[in-house]
This record gives sequence, structure tokens and C-alpha cells, in this order.
Amino acid sequence: MTLIELIILLGVLGIFINTTQPMETSTMTVGTRPTCEIIDYQGRKIVFTDIAGARPEDAIPAFERTTVLVPTLGEKGALSLVDAKDARFNKDLISKIKEVVKRTIPMLKLPLFVG
Repeated sequence: MTLIELIILLGVLGIFINTTQPMETSTMTVGTRPTCEIIDYQGRKIVFTDIAGARPEDAIPAFERTTVLVPTLGEKGALSLVDAKDARFNKDLISKIKEVVKRTIPMLKLPLFVG
């Protein structure tokens, strides 16, 4: 999917990016850990997994949490956003991501992966 297609898709869903303000980016720093949480954006529930700057062994628990949170939003009721900016990947993390996608994709309305 190209960036233009992604922007169009987000617009169709009613999620608009404010381009007049600089976007804040999160890069993992010492003492921060990857997280997975449900955020509310304009009334929409989004499962947000933040592994920005994370090492693979630290990111795996965040993806395990995704498999717990997504089902709580109902079938085809969840939007999923993963921020993987500057994250490092290895075969174990890639396997975990594939496992999570396989388990949660039937419940997701829209999965997005950025970074």
C-alpha cells in the first residue's frame, strides 16, 4: 500500500492527520519499554502497539498483549496501529508478529504498521 492509498483509506475511515502541526515521534529511550494499549481517537478504539526503537526481545511481550486486547473490541471492531520506527527485528520477533496477525486478523477492521 502506498502512502497516498493509506492517507485516502484513513480519510475514508474518518481519521484525518493534521499536517499543520509537526507530528510527534516516539523513539525508545533508556528506561522505556514497548507497550500495547487501547487508545480512544475521536470515539474510535485503536489497539496501539508501540515498539519504536525496541530490541526484539523487548517487543515480543507487547505483541503478546495485542492478542489479549484485540478480542475485547469485538469481531471486526478493532483498529490496530503499530509504531515500529527504529525497531530491531530478528526471526523470533517476526515469527511472533506472524502468529499475532494470524490470530487477530479476523477481528481487525484495519491493521496499520508504520515505521
